[in-house]
Amino acid sequence: MVNQRRVVAACSEEALASGVRIGMPSKEAETLLPRDRLVVEPHEPEADRRALRALAAWSHRFAPIVGVDDPPDHGASRRSNRDIANLPDGLIMDISGCAQVYGGEQAMADEVLRGFRSIGYRARVAIAPTFACAEAMARYTRGPTTIVPEGGAREALAPLPVRALRLGAGIVEGLSEVGVERIEQLYDLPRSALPSRFGRDLTDRLDKALGQAIDAITPIRPVDPPRARHVFDGPTPNWEAVEYVTRKLLSDLSAQLLELEAGATRLVFEMTRSDLPPAIVRATLSSPSRDTKHLWRLLSVRLEGTNLGHGAESITLTATAIERMDLTQATTSGAPSDGRSSDLAELLDTIASRLGPDRVRTAEGVASHLPERAAETFPISERPKTKQSPPPMTNTTDRPTKLFDPPIRAAVETAADGTPTSIAWRRESYAVTRAVGPERIGPEWWRDRDAADRDYHRLQTSSGAWVWAFRDVSTGDWFVQGAWM
Repeated sequence: MVNQRRVVAACSEEALASGVRIGMPSKEAETLLPRDRLVVEPHEPEADRRALRALAAWSHRFAPIVGVDDPPDHGASRRSNRDIANLPDGLIMDISGCAQVYGGEQAMADEVLRGFRSIGYRARVAIAPTFACAEAMARYTRGPTTIVPEGGAREALAPLPVRALRLGAGIVEGLSEVGVERIEQLYDLPRSALPSRFGRDLTDRLDKALGQAIDAITPIRPVDPPRARHVFDGPTPNWEAVEYVTRKLLSDLSAQLLELEAGATRLVFEMTRSDLPPAIVRATLSSPSRDTKHLWRLLSVRLEGTNLGHGAESITLTATAIERMDLTQATTSGAPSDGRSSDLAELLDTIASRLGPDRVRTAEGVASHLPERAAETFPISERPKTKQSPPPMTNTTDRPTKLFDPPIRAAVETAADGTPTSIAWRRESYAVTRAVGPERIGPEWWRDRDAADRDYHRLQTSSGAWVWAFRDVSTGDWFVQGAWM
């Protein structure tokens, strides 16, 4: 919200090509886009910031010092509609000494670009002698990569608009009033008069861009995952010793997770051996846990038959993925009040460890009124980490226990009032002894404008079985969508 109005905070390239601009009132922007392509999401600045910090941590593969490219705080109420320089959507890296590893600056820029593309991001990469110059070149030059040589910042910045220096809208407007639109025009102004007329922010930003003032970034430091390690005095071929140490390390790891108020969702066991490559075992959990007995059960199944060779030298346990665990009230018996759900999660993890994580799946509700889209299944280790599933858009109490996807074509005879009297499907014909309906379900117009309404009936056949059949309103064809088994 800006001045009590909903405005565009960010938009896609397709929207930009249609005339949508940052800062434009949302109602005006919606009129510029076709309804079937329009997707509007609420702006969540904190979520954006968390995602950007996570991306900065991921980017440590390119350089040891990476930070979020935070814009100066000039006040959102005065932001220009075209002020892309002050959007918190960039990362900045100190690549001193890194480029030679890649074979030069251009090769490094290309590798960074490929890396971001591989995880679904479109990016522009600029390498320059100063942070402020790189920020400006990445945002205000064409092409996916830009390289500014050492000593070339002044020349490279000259044709760019003054807002590329990430100045406040008030300063940009003041410069515009005296005819200053480009950075090269600032070079000709008497420097002593700039602070009194436009404030020190102008000269500070210009000096940082030209390398005449110290500029620094606040790096994002990656947080090491919870880890526990034990080194034996010498190689041990004794499996009992390995089991004892692993259980002790699980207790240490659990204590670390308790301090973080978190639980592990992915666990990695690594055992170095004197005469063999390291033995690595990974376990994925359906829900976060720090219960040592449960974690040991998962690991012990996978460790069965592990060859110790001439002896184990060290064991390391790492929780490579963790999630926050809500505190729960204990019952009078000392067990957590949500013990039932915890027991179910442990059972699912145990089954998945034996059968494979992809073979144990769970259903999650989807906010759709079409039966074939009302739920989606996921491996228990990959299901959406939401507190609750989206509420179904229909009453599921009268839905069949088994759905057919795609629906099975049927031949139905009806009475004069449209009530089904017989049904033939799967090469069998049945008389209809009872019919309940119709229930009309319309298509999802935002997905498929050409789809027709459906009239659903619950039908009991002469065999005693109940089936769920529908008639396509546009064609009159009948299909069986499900059955009560």
